[in-house]
Amino acid sequence: MRLLLLPLILLLSFSARAEDHEQFQIQTAFIYQFTNYIQWPGSKSDKAGDPFVITLVGATPLAVQLENLARTKSVNGRKIEIRTVELPAQVKRSAIVIISGARLDYLREVSRAVRGTGTLVVTHADGFAAKGAGINFFIEEGRLRFEINRAVLEEQKLEVSSRLLQFARLVN
Repeated sequence: MRLLLLPLILLLSFSARAEDHEQFQIQTAFIYQFTNYIQWPGSKSDKAGDPFVITLVGATPLAVQLENLARTKSVNGRKIEIRTVELPAQVKRSAIVIISGARLDYLREVSRAVRGTGTLVVTHADGFAAKGAGINFFIEEGRLRFEINRAVLEEQKLEVSSRLLQFARLVN
C-alpha cells in the first residue's frame, strides 16, 4: 500500500505554475489515483466487462489527457470510458463526473442529477467542495491541491481511504 501512496505524494510536490498542459496531466494523474483510494457502492459486484465511466461536463482540455489515460489504464479490471457532454442534464450513469469551469449552476444541477447514485463529482473552482462537490482542486502556494467534502461522499456512499484523507483539505 505504501507504494500506491508514492505517486500521490509525488504529485503533491508538483508546482501548478507549470504550463496548462502539464497541469492537466497532473489533474488526470490525481483523478486516476483517486480510484485507488475510493470504494464505489456496488463496485464488488461490477462486472469486468462494464466500463468505469468518467463524464466531463463542458469542454475542457482535460478530455485529451483523460482519453490518453483510458487507452492505457483500467480501474479494478474495468476499461475506462470517457464521455463528454455539454449540459448537466446529459449526464448519465457515471462513476466520476468532472465539471469544467466555475459553473455553480452546473454543480447544483449535476449534484441533483447524481444524488444517491454513488457518483463522485470533481471540480476545479474556488469553494466548490463546500458548495457540493465531492472533490475540488485548488491552487495553494503555487501547487495543485485538493479538498474533500466528506459529507457529500458519505451521502453518495463512497468509502474514502483514510490515506487519501491525509492529503486533502477537509471541508463541510
